Amino acid sequence: MKGILVAIAMMTAGMGHAQQAETEVKHTLQQLFVAMGNGDSASASVLFDPRARLMSVVTMKDGKTRLDSEPVSEFMKQIQAKKPGETFDERISSYDIKIDGNLATAWTPYEFYYNGKFSHRGVNAFQLVRMTDEWKIIQITDTRRK
Repeated sequence: MKGILVAIAMMTAGMGHAQQAETEVKHTLQQLFVAMGNGDSASASVLFDPRARLMSVVTMKDGKTRLDSEPVSEFMKQIQAKKPGETFDERISSYDIKIDGNLATAWTPYEFYYNGKFSHRGVNAFQLVRMTDEWKIIQITDTRRK
């Protein structure tokens, strides 16, 4: 009986760690969306590892697929260029987060609104790595559909 209780305690502790890590990953991503909405590139940039990549999967009119790449620095310029009164509103419908040790992947379907008008929808596929005590975004790959 004692062995069963120890096993249950160990599993519960492991689940608690996993839940905490999931909460931390989600918080990191939510910080990114808040920074984007506020035009705060300084707050956004600290969420990324310096080697991070941004990719977009684009379906062209002829049905073929193109993969676009953008440096994080360009993304930060776009955030910083946000004008007063301009709104960037990325609405996440769910977070599907998977974690193995210090690696996390998050799948986040979204709709993007610019100045209150629907612009596009798709999915963000984030990869993050726990560096010391914080999660850093190492890659975002997204899709965009009208």
